[in-house]
Amino acid sequence: MGYSDGIIGLLWSLSIVAEVIVFTFSHVLFRHWQVSGLLLLSVSCGVVRWRLMAYFTTLPILIVSQLLHSGTFTVCHLAAMGFISARNQGEIIPLQAFYSAFGLGGGLALVTIVVGFVYEYLPFHHNWVFWLMV
Repeated sequence: MGYSDGIIGLLWSLSIVAEVIVFTFSHVLFRHWQVSGLLLLSVSCGVVRWRLMAYFTTLPILIVSQLLHSGTFTVCHLAAMGFISARNQGEIIPLQAFYSAFGLGGGLALVTIVVGFVYEYLPFHHNWVFWLMV
C-alpha cells in the first residue's frame, strides 16, 4: 500500500503496546468477566479487525485495527488462561500443552497455509484472505 518501513514498524509496535496495556490492567478491566464473555469479546474484536483490514488501507483505520489486536490475542489468551487455571490440578499441564501446541503453533500454521494458498492462487480475491483470518 506504499507505507514506509517506519510506519509499518510503528503499526506493529502499536499493537504490542496495546497488548501490554491490556495485560497490565486486565485484573481491573476483566475482573468480573467469565471465560465465555472474554471469548465473545475476542471474537467480536477479531471480526471487526480483520473486516477493517479486508476493505480499508487508510492509516487511521490501520491504527484502529492494530489496537484491536489487544482485543483479539490478549483477551483470548486471558480467556484461555482463565479456563485452564479453573481446571483440576491434573488437567492443567495437558491443557497448557494443547493450548501452546495448537492455539499458538499448529492452528496458526494451518491458517497460514490456507490463506497463503488463497493469496497466491486467487489474487483477485485478496480480501478473502482477511475473511479467512476472521
